[in-house]
Amino acid sequence: MRRIRTRPALAGVLAATALGLLARLWALGARTAHPEEAYLGGSVLNVMEAGSYVYTPVFHGPLLYHLNSAVFTLFGPSDATMRLAVVIIGAALPLTAWLFRERLSDAAVVALAALLALTPVAVYYSRFMGNDVPLAVFGMATVGFVVRLADTGRRRYLYAAAVTFALAAATKWYVIVYLGCWLGAVALLLDYQVFTAAAGNGDAGQVASDALATVRE
Repeated sequence: MRRIRTRPALAGVLAATALGLLARLWALGARTAHPEEAYLGGSVLNVMEAGSYVYTPVFHGPLLYHLNSAVFTLFGPSDATMRLAVVIIGAALPLTAWLFRERLSDAAVVALAALLALTPVAVYYSRFMGNDVPLAVFGMATVGFVVRLADTGRRRYLYAAAVTFALAAATKWYVIVYLGCWLGAVALLLDYQVFTAAAGNGDAGQVASDALATVRE
């Protein structure tokens, strides 16, 4: 029954994703390159010419270098093509709403997808050659897959979370801040469960032990 009921929601998520992709592709090359975009695009061309990549902390991880090298090889370098990889990744952001379908109503899932697809900040930076949007998308997907793991117990979501976290780590060092936020959120949830158990005269120690056992499993 759940699968049948959520088909309209899935259609809504896909429609929002398609609309978001269109918004990101529209006149993609019309805006003059930002100095940071130009420098990063030039660095990609230098990597292609040299045939090797060397990490530069100012411009972060290797993901965009490798993706843009492939795009430039296929379509040539331009203001539009240098942003294309970020556009595609950014356009996938609304799809992450589907990962929370067990915890949100169908209407909320579609609303979240629409928000992620058309929020002006998300659209603007998805049309900018930089690492922030890929990091946000892969970070959001990682959280979503972990939630799906908790909801279903299926290990495939654990493997998917490992892949998206690895991709997030390949964007920029700021992934460490994301990891710190996630660990802090887990600590707050555990503290809430323990506090609730203690307030209800439950076994707070058992709650903590069960939570740790779940993590180990």
